Formats: sequence, structure tokens, C-alpha cells
Amino acid sequence: MENLEGRTLMASVVESIIADNRGKVLVILNPGGGTIDTTTINKSSAILYTAGPDNLLNTLDDVRERESVVFQSSINRITINSKLKAGTGYRIRLSGARIKTLANEQLDGDGNGVPGGDYNVQTKNEKGPTPTVRMNTSLGTVVLRLNLTAAPKTAAYFMGRANASFYDGVMVTKSVTGTDGGVGAGSIKISQLNEYEVTPIGAGKAPEATGLTNTRGTISMERITIDATKEGNGFFFNTSNNTTSNKTVFGTVRSGLAVVDAINNLTEISLAPEHSFVLVDTSKVPILSPATSATFSPNTHAVLIHRTAVQMRVVGF
Repeated sequence: MENLEGRTLMASVVESIIADNRGKVLVILNPGGGTIDTTTINKSSAILYTAGPDNLLNTLDDVRERESVVFQSSINRITINSKLKAGTGYRIRLSGARIKTLANEQLDGDGNGVPGGDYNVQTKNEKGPTPTVRMNTSLGTVVLRLNLTAAPKTAAYFMGRANASFYDGVMVTKSVTGTDGGVGAGSIKISQLNEYEVTPIGAGKAPEATGLTNTRGTISMERITIDATKEGNGFFFNTSNNTTSNKTVFGTVRSGLAVVDAINNLTEISLAPEHSFVLVDTSKVPILSPATSATFSPNTHAVLIHRTAVQMRVVGF
């Protein structure tokens, strides 16, 4: 019979974890009826490692990476962010001895009912045909399921751009309601200095015959405005059944379609003549608050996609 001495039924535990392939991790804690002591969540208690010379995780030569650690007490969420090369596997350790509640109750990291044990997990790249991509927008999170079976070239093209941070800090540039309804983004980045940058297209990409239809809840690649035979960096969420569209569908919205709809329902304005772009149509830009083309400020008025990243599997040791 297992000895239950020392067990605490209401100890704080890890409730969920989400990790992406560039080193951003979201951990939700369940404080077990208590309140997490925010001063105990820091770089000493939430640590990210990559593999050392032996190329194995959870060994003595693991490399401690530089990371930022932020705790949002209102939702008990730890955000760990480290700038890793896309696809790098890593390990997350939460110190059970250091993370405590205000009542000085330690984290039950290993979930055995005894406070003080570490939470220790690793990430692995998803190798299946339906990788998950997570987008963090001004109005909430959108989660995509890509289709590498039907659209192998287009899905890989999109993931390559996500891995290269092309879709971090991009502005939603199009909102169409009714017929051909949808939301478009991905072609214009916004800097912290409020400056516009059209993301470089390079050679572009030829459309792919996938057999998939532009129905509500799908995502497809936009054509380049000056060359309809090529696709650039822009993508388009279908909010209606646009079955006559020839855009290449490469995935579906797994969750967060309500977020896309909310963006689609915003008032839109044209940025011309003050802001015109040869490669991007900005005649129907959704805005978060009232503005004109003359007063429009992207960091104030635009809907932004702050980060787009491929998700990883999280497994224990």
C-alpha cells in the first residue's frame, strides 16, 4: 500500500501547457484553492533548456537558454519566451521547491500529491500530416490545422514563413463581408516605431491544385496583386462559402473562428491616399477604433497578428 503521509490534496499543480517550435511556452497553474505568490515565478523557477553535446534532453550537459518569464496572476499563466531556431527541441523545468502559494505551499510539479517536486517536460516536433499553428491576434487566439496531405507545397510554404517570423507583427489588411467574405493578412509588418514594411515575396509561389474548396473556416493563400499567377505571403480566412474562389486552400480553423468573425465585423476603411502599397490591397482595412486614412496609426487602430508559430507536442520523461 502506498504511504500517503506528506500528501497535500490541494497543492498547486500544472493544469495545461502549450509550446511552440520557436521557444514560446504558456503554462497554466491550478493553485489548488490558494493564490500563487507572484514573486516566486521568475527565471530561477521557470527554466528552458536545449540539448547539449550529447544531443539528448534531461542529461547533465543540457544548455540553459536565455528566456523571459512573465506571470499573469489573473489567469495563473506563466509565459516563457526564448528565441530558438524553429524546430529546436527543448525542455521546460518548473521548480516545485521555488514556486509557492501565498500560504507557502510548494508546487506539486510531478503530480504525485507531494509538494516540492519539479515539473519536467520536453517538446517534440509534430511529424504528422496535420500540424497545428497558433496565431495570437489583437482580438484573441486562432488555431489552425494545416493539410500536408492535400496541400503539401502550400502548407509547407506557409510553415516556412511562420518559422522565419514573417507572420509576427503583421497587420490585418483586408475584411470583406457578404459574398466572398473573409479576412486577409500576412503581407505588411508593423514595427514598434509604427512603420510599415511590406514583407519580401522573393520569387513567390505557383498555386497548387489541392482539390480543397474555399468554404467557411478554411485558410488559403492570397494571389499577388500585380501577378495573379503567383502567391506571395498573404493569406485569407474564408468567413463564407467562397466556392468559386481559386485561392489555394491549405488548412482549416480548428478553434477561434469567432475571433476571425469578430475581426470581419469591424468597421473597415481605405488607407489611400496617405498609405498605398503596390503589392497589397488596403482598401478595406478593419480598424479597432475610429480613424480615417489621415489619422490611422497601425499600432493603435489596426488588428495585429502578434505571433504565428507551429505548435509542438509536450511529453514527460
